[in-house]
Amino acid sequence: MTGRTIADSGFAGPAIVALAAALWGTAGPASRVLLETTDLDAPAIGFVRLAIAGPALLAVALALPAVRIGFARRHRMALAMIGVGQAAYQGLYFGAVERVGVSMATIAALGGAPVLVALLAALVLGERIDRPVVLAIALAGAGVVLLVGIPDAAAPAGDGTVLGLFMALGAALAYAVFALAARSLAPHHHPLAILAVGFTLGTAMLAPAALAGGLPLPKTPTGWLLAAFIGLVSTCLAYGLFFFGMRTTSATMSGVLVLIEPLTASLLAALVFGERLGPLGYLGGLLLGAAVVVLARPWRAAAGR
Repeated sequence: MTGRTIADSGFAGPAIVALAAALWGTAGPASRVLLETTDLDAPAIGFVRLAIAGPALLAVALALPAVRIGFARRHRMALAMIGVGQAAYQGLYFGAVERVGVSMATIAALGGAPVLVALLAALVLGERIDRPVVLAIALAGAGVVLLVGIPDAAAPAGDGTVLGLFMALGAALAYAVFALAARSLAPHHHPLAILAVGFTLGTAMLAPAALAGGLPLPKTPTGWLLAAFIGLVSTCLAYGLFFFGMRTTSATMSGVLVLIEPLTASLLAALVFGERLGPLGYLGGLLLGAAVVVLARPWRAAAGR
């Protein structure tokens, strides 16, 4: 099959989105290796990730004639919220990985994010909450309860488990803020310009927390390679592929394909770290996935969404 035939078949766009989601799923396992083998803590990893990704995206955006870096005054609040969302997401997600492991942190954060996006869209943008949204919220809530309530989850015992889960849900909320702000800017600006400036702002917002912790940096080539991988591959390349693939992929399909991210993270966590959620944990993950599928169902558009 030629490249043109593949593109015309409609396979290329979804395949690119799926690859982006898989690359996103590598950030959690890579960050756990950094947490265990270097002096970096969660805020430092989040800062390093954005400090690498922001300038890299900005350099690419400035090199492309089609991308204009400039935002009207009325758009600057949304741009600031992108920075806030990214800064909060990094610290909260990597903090959750540190406390509850890659699998639970990723499933809770990624499973909760689409539901919170729907809720915030209703509250902020006035979008209607219909029965599918209510069903999705119920499924996601049940999934979170199963995740946090399982005794055989491969997460540190004690109060850190509950705190880690709340950090993962906080990461989901931070991502929802980022997604809604990006949605409001998307009709007016190139996606690369939004990401470049937003990630650079997020870097500046995370800097005080990272500096307060002494800003520990990797001291070995392996540590720097992992940090570069998270910033350039799990972030820059993944976001670039996602927005490129979205041009020929329906929102419905992309909403399902992003479930490859927690699947990738969980598989890597099982292979590399031996993490196991247990039967109830996997059931909770399935319920969170079902909530995302309900939100993405095409019949929701016919219902007035």
